[in-house]
Amino acid sequence: MTDGSGVGPSIDLELFHDMVFDLRFDRPAPGSNLEGRFQGAGNIPIALDAPFGETGPMLFRFGDMLSLLFDWTTVQSGMRISDPDHLLFDYTRMMMGFRLFRPAPRKIGMIGLGDGSLAKACYRCLPQCNITVVEIDPAVIALREQFNIPPDNDRFRVICADGLDYILSAPGAPDILILDGFDSRGLPRR
Repeated sequence: MTDGSGVGPSIDLELFHDMVFDLRFDRPAPGSNLEGRFQGAGNIPIALDAPFGETGPMLFRFGDMLSLLFDWTTVQSGMRISDPDHLLFDYTRMMMGFRLFRPAPRKIGMIGLGDGSLAKACYRCLPQCNITVVEIDPAVIALREQFNIPPDNDRFRVICADGLDYILSAPGAPDILILDGFDSRGLPRR
């Protein structure tokens, strides 16, 4: 299975999934070259690119794909390095479907930053829109440059806070609220 866009090198997402879930080794040091530790990846460069905590996040480079992982069991999101604005995964393309019903929202609220795929898509496609992204994990926010997430400016901001607390206290309601906040255990219970 590939992402099917035809832009840049094709990424075999099934191979990527198998590789991540079948590595079966202790946590390597950040910056480690993992080539040769997984048979069947061919000549695809593989590396950990960032430090991580006990439960993540970590950056994992697999060829032209940079992924945010919470741990070795959870791929949170992914970006094509050669095309950082491409929506790599089907669920992100589906979430942009709100444009069928609200093609020109003025204000978007987003819970969860991840690799910023949805935030970048909204920022690029909706230049008149004010976008606020709420992310609870400062370690995820700290990785924003690696994923080419725009810096805060007059129409785009990333806030470190609990999404529910922010929504309950934020003045006014957004035209669109995108809920994409989860951790290695899934959606938060709260």
